[in-house]
Amino acid sequence: MRATTLCPRCKKVAEVISEKRIDSIHRIRLTFKCGHTVLEKLASIPQGRDSKWSDFFPYQQTGIEFIERSNFKCLVADEMGLGKTIQLLGALRYNFDAITPMVIIPKSSLTFNWMREYMKWVVEDNDALKSRYDILPIPIMDGQITPIPGFKVYILSMDLLSKPKIMEWLQKTPFKTLAIDESHHFKNVNSKRTSSLNLITKHIPYRVCLSGTPILNNTLEYWPTL
Repeated sequence: MRATTLCPRCKKVAEVISEKRIDSIHRIRLTFKCGHTVLEKLASIPQGRDSKWSDFFPYQQTGIEFIERSNFKCLVADEMGLGKTIQLLGALRYNFDAITPMVIIPKSSLTFNWMREYMKWVVEDNDALKSRYDILPIPIMDGQITPIPGFKVYILSMDLLSKPKIMEWLQKTPFKTLAIDESHHFKNVNSKRTSSLNLITKHIPYRVCLSGTPILNNTLEYWPTL
């Protein structure tokens, strides 16, 4: 859901409180906090996308394109609830072979949420990938379990970065992309968690950070992300 936009009726910047898709994928109904409701026509599906593209809100489509234009080296800092996860997974859907193998590092409490969103936004209705076994996401939540080789996407709880066995595997696996959810948890350059992460980023060319609060106290907290 977009945060603010210009109401075409009262010509004021107003908060959008609801977005509802109607007429299949052709129009969307916007309801503003000012009380006005308008219909907005969705753009046609651009070349290189599939029908799933219309399931992303327009600002999420812009976010996906931003990740792609950055060559998968960026910080997505939309506010909480706007769909940073969806934007990353959308970029993964349309660039799967180019940016995998990938490791996604969320908080342990969000591991299964990432799996659920991954199945919806990467696997669902994906004619280009659905016949492949290796597109299924592999969650890693136990530091004593050896990760299953041969898959393209691993979802690793950030709490496991302190496990020697996991760190050895991360350093040996030729990942193309590292995605860090809630990257502000690595704001302390002297923490063991941040030091462990720095060890594995050296050989991973693409890195995408997600955080609605990249700066919690001062601008120095930007440094680990940069």
